[in-house]
Amino acid sequence: MVLYTGCRRGEALALTYKDFDFKNNTISINKVVVFENNKPKIYHRTKSKNGVRIIPLLIPLKNVLEEKNGYIFNDNGNLLTLTQFSSRWRKYVASTGVTLTPHQLCHAFATICFDAGLEPKDASRILGHSKIELTLDVYTHIRQSRNKDTVDKLNQFVTS
Repeated sequence: MVLYTGCRRGEALALTYKDFDFKNNTISINKVVVFENNKPKIYHRTKSKNGVRIIPLLIPLKNVLEEKNGYIFNDNGNLLTLTQFSSRWRKYVASTGVTLTPHQLCHAFATICFDAGLEPKDASRILGHSKIELTLDVYTHIRQSRNKDTVDKLNQFVTS
């Protein structure tokens, strides 16, 4: 979910099936789960005012979701506690070999946006960043890691 949406953990855990518009391929991000003493609480707000947003429902994610009712991530219809989430995440990591945290998956989604050629402002809107500088800081890290490819492309262009 996080890899194909860029949602923060709390945003993803707050998602209900009603937040998904399967006809228009969108997801409404409008609330967050916050843990207080292990117990989940829904807040009808996000990290910033830009956090409330409509994002694309990408095909790989749409293909694995069924139209149901209730929370996407739940335990018998109830929100997951922090302990339940942590336990399920550890099982997921063990079964898949994924070693990233949910937050790192948000950065991976930012990389997908960059690789897809999205403008930073568009990626910033999807990621729910309050300032485009935050998105650009993520992209700057990505760009620095690809510096050799950039130099190679430039050299190839100017010597052709």
